[in-house]
Amino acid sequence: LNLPTRSQAPEAVKTISSLWRALITHRNPVFTALNFARDTATALVFGDEWNPLRFAVDGAKAAAQIVTNAPEYRRYRGVGGGSGGFFDTTDQRKMERMLTPGAAAKGRQVFDLLTSGLGEVTEQMWRLSAFNREMAKTGNTEVALQKAMNITVNFARGGSVAKNIDPWMPYTNAYLQGVDTFVRRMFLESGALGRWAKAVGIVTLPSLLQLMMVAGGGEDE
Repeated sequence: LNLPTRSQAPEAVKTISSLWRALITHRNPVFTALNFARDTATALVFGDEWNPLRFAVDGAKAAAQIVTNAPEYRRYRGVGGGSGGFFDTTDQRKMERMLTPGAAAKGRQVFDLLTSGLGEVTEQMWRLSAFNREMAKTGNTEVALQKAMNITVNFARGGSVAKNIDPWMPYTNAYLQGVDTFVRRMFLESGALGRWAKAVGIVTLPSLLQLMMVAGGGEDE
C-alpha cells in the first residue's frame, strides 16, 4: 500500500482537513461537552478508582491544578503528559495564553478559552487525576504516565498508515484507536471483568433508579 505521507498531502487537502477538524471538534462547544461526557465514563470504567465520589473529587482537583498550572500539573507535563487526546496540550505557551486573565481581553481568545481551552482542561483532568493517584500510591512515574495515557482513548497511538490517511479521511486514526482501546481494555488486558462490572453498573444503575422513582410515583397516585 503506497500511500503519500502527511507531509506529502497537498496543502489544499491539509487546509480543508484542518478546517473540518476545527469546526467538528476543536472549535465546537457541543463536541467539547460530548467529549467530556465520553471521557468521564471511559475514565471511570478504565481507571483504578471504584468510588465514584472520590473519582469526581480527584477529577475536580486535577482540573483546578491544570487551570492554575499547579506543581502537580507541571510535574505531569514535565514527564511527557498532556498528549494523547483530541485536543493538543503540548504547546505550553498556547495553554498559558488561554488560561491567563488577560486572555479575556480579545473575543477570539475568549472563544478559544470556552471551546478548545475548556476542552483541553476537561480532557486532561481525568488523565492527570489518574497520574496523581498512581504517584501517591507507588511514586512510579512510568507506570503513572502509562495509566494516565490509557485511562481514556489514547489518540497519540497509531501506525503510519492510519496517520497518513488522516488528512484525506479525518478521524480515521481516532476511530481505530477507539476500537483498539475498547478491545484491549475490555477483553485482552487483566482486570477486564472488573471493568465490565463498572460499565454495567454505570449503564444500569441510573435506569434502575429512574424506574424505581417512576414506580414510586405511580403508587402515590
